[in-house]
Amino acid sequence: KPEHLRTEGFKSIIDGFGIVFSNHVALTYIMATALLFGSLMGFLTSSQQIYTLTYGVGLWFPAFFAAGGAVAAIGGFINSQLVTKYGMRRISHLALLGFIVATGIMLVFGWLNLLPLELFFALSAVTFFTLSMCMPNFGALALEPLGEVAGTAASAQGVLQMVIGAAIGGYIGQQFDGTALPLALGMVLLSLGALVLVNLKRARAITV
Repeated sequence: KPEHLRTEGFKSIIDGFGIVFSNHVALTYIMATALLFGSLMGFLTSSQQIYTLTYGVGLWFPAFFAAGGAVAAIGGFINSQLVTKYGMRRISHLALLGFIVATGIMLVFGWLNLLPLELFFALSAVTFFTLSMCMPNFGALALEPLGEVAGTAASAQGVLQMVIGAAIGGYIGQQFDGTALPLALGMVLLSLGALVLVNLKRARAITV
């Protein structure tokens, strides 16, 4: 309705960002999404070095990378079929747990020097699959309570996700030491951070 439209102008934009950052639910999911995006960027900045230098796949790297993308596409399709039945929260939170388990296994086996190419690829595929079920739903959950400023909220989410995620991902890529350990450690820590954020949000909702 016309009476519900927000006025244009700089003050209106600033007020919109104030509404976004003062909403604990929205900010929690925005930050959780940014951390998971950092994991994704970490993989993007590390994968070529790991596949070509650590595992020596050479010209086969694009095939491995494309296969991971195909798994993510499949995950996104499955998510679209399940979300109306089970809800965004249940699917995204379970997917986050799956991501933590997969990256935890990668970290442990990498630490033990028992991470062959096949296992690394399989675990990477699981991370792509779970991220495709987690990040879109987290993004939607962040916008859910902000219908009146949805455009501003989407902008804030995009900026924070790109800035924080790119910075973290770039740092993880720079830590490459000839193994997958820096990547695995980074993804574990970031996903645990996201888990803490969403659980703090849940605990706050229960106590209110």
